[in-house]
Parts: sequence; C-alpha cells; structure tokens
Amino acid sequence: MIALLLFACRPEPTCDPAWVPPEAASFVAVLSDFTVGEVAFGSSLGEVGESVLAVSGDTLVRPVDGVVYVVERGTVDAVTAIDRADPGVPLWQTALPQGANAHDLVGFDGRLWVPCQGTPEVLVLDPADGAVLSRIDLASLGEGDGNPDLDAAVVVAGRLFVAAQQLHDDPEVPGILFESDGGLLVELDAAGGVAATFPVGPNPRIEALGDHEIAVMTGLFQFPGASESRVDDDRLQVFDVVTGVLGPVRYAGDGEDFFAAASAGDHLVLLTVDSSASSRVHCLDMRSDGQGEFRFPTGWAYTASRLLDDRVVVGDRAQPDAPLGASTFTIDPASCEPLRGGPSCTTLDPYDLAAL
Repeated sequence: MIALLLFACRPEPTCDPAWVPPEAASFVAVLSDFTVGEVAFGSSLGEVGESVLAVSGDTLVRPVDGVVYVVERGTVDAVTAIDRADPGVPLWQTALPQGANAHDLVGFDGRLWVPCQGTPEVLVLDPADGAVLSRIDLASLGEGDGNPDLDAAVVVAGRLFVAAQQLHDDPEVPGILFESDGGLLVELDAAGGVAATFPVGPNPRIEALGDHEIAVMTGLFQFPGASESRVDDDRLQVFDVVTGVLGPVRYAGDGEDFFAAASAGDHLVLLTVDSSASSRVHCLDMRSDGQGEFRFPTGWAYTASRLLDDRVVVGDRAQPDAPLGASTFTIDPASCEPLRGGPSCTTLDPYDLAAL
C-alpha cells in the first residue's frame, strides 16, 4: 500500500537514456514505477543508460565479486545473476520462497546471504548456480508475531550483521507500518548460527562505515505526504564491531525520516524526508562534528544513494510539476555540493542504485 501510493500520479517519462556501455559503467540502477521495472547501468557522471533487463517493479540490485544480482520481491520472489558483458542473458535465476520479500543480498564466506522480511529467515545461496544451500530460521528473534522483519545486511571486519526491524501494522491505519519494539543488530557466523545480538533503536537501517563500524539509523517509518503520516525525529548512531558498543547520537533529525544513506570515506551522506515529502541531503563528517546540507530544487522524496569512488550518486523520484521528472545526480560527500552542471533525467524513478 505504501509503495503504491508513493509511486502514484507520476509524470510520463520523456527522457532519452544516456550512452553508458555496461563494461564501462560505474553503477547499476533499478528504474521503476512500482508496476514494472528495468535494470540499467550508469556512468561516473551519474547518467543512466538504456534498459538491459526487464524486472518487476519492486527490485534491488547487488553487485558481488563482479556479478550483478537482481533481487525481485512482491509479485515475483527471485534472485537473478547477470554478467555485465551480456546482461540481457541471465547466468541463472532462482525462485525464492513465496512471500520471502528479500531485503538485501551480500557475499559472505563464499556464499550469498539473503535476509527476508516476509519470512523470518536468511536464505543462503550458491553463487555458482543459485541453489538454496540453507534456510536460517530466526523466528525466535521476532517479538510478538514471530517475525524479526529482517532488513539490510553488511559485512564489516569479516563479520556478517543483519538489521532486525521489529515492525508492526498500525492497528488504526492498516497497511501503514510503525514499530513499537526496539530493533536488533544480529551477527551471524559462517555456519548460520546467531553469534550475538545487540539492541538498537526501533526500525534500524544500517550502512557499513569504514573498516570496523556500522552506521545505525533508527526511528519511525512514515509515508511522506500521507495524511496518516507522523513526524518522528530519527537518529544516527555508530556501532563499533570490535568493541560491540553503540555510540552516542551523532545526528538527530528535526522531524525527518532517514530514508537512505551512503558512506564515502570519512563522510556519510544521509537522505532525509519529512511528512510533506520535502527532502534534504546531509553530508556528515564522521571523524568530526562537521556537516553540510543540500536541498535539491524539486524538494521531492529521494529514493536511493550509493558510493561512486569520491562521489555519491543520488536518485530523485519524479514530481508532477518538475520539468525534468525522475533524475539522478552526483554530489561531493565532503562539501555536499552537486557535481557537474545538474541532474540527469531517467526514464522511470531511480528505485535502487549500487556501485560496481
């Protein structure tokens, strides 16, 4: 419901894709109107090329060891492996359990680990052929409904961590998610056992930060612009995987939901959106108190960001009265200033971006 509302009433695409040879690309993108989607490659300038693969509207992309893995969920639950040299012909495709709703895919210990939010498990796949090697049941970590609502996974200092969000439906507004329980940072060992759990705030979203830290963003999930949305001050903390300590609040949102983040050296680029769907980009120096801020002219909800070497590429969803429509652009993570002359249009909304 949330996603359908988010992508409703978007303008018709009027964009001609850029010329981006897949073998020379810097990132891979999923463009989507949430009904249909497509995979495309992008340049170091933030431009997105033509579609190379049709996918479902709710899809993620995750490069691991030179292979791009396409993670579909919703109407289709599957993982597809593609080679940049011939992306239109999949190397393999594996169906996931119905309703798995996979939320990430990472490489760890020579295998692919897929945390699911629809089912209380992490699926482990063979990267050679996509075979499901094991299903790690984490239902015991779920509060109340027996589902810990697994989200992103990161590998830091050779260790695997998964965020458990502990989400629940709002009983007064079905279909609008909220959380009442604190979340968990779950460490899994190579055998699939739970090595440790670390309590964090509600609805955690995580991003690897440097060689031994994890940025942990917590707070209410809201639907931007909906009459039922509620404003909550999200917060950012840093978890040290060596000491197992969750540090103090490094940044607190002012009526903002932390929508996405990307680490770039000593900086963390944080995308926020408030209840009126007005977005900002925050560039935080994680080794000091320095921070910058940039508000994109359309002021609409940002969808994703990932690191491109010394820059971050950001996806901006289409706004009905914006002349450019959906677009991507790059920013300097230190100065928080846009690079190049401005954004580049995309045929559909940039739904997910991942550096190659």
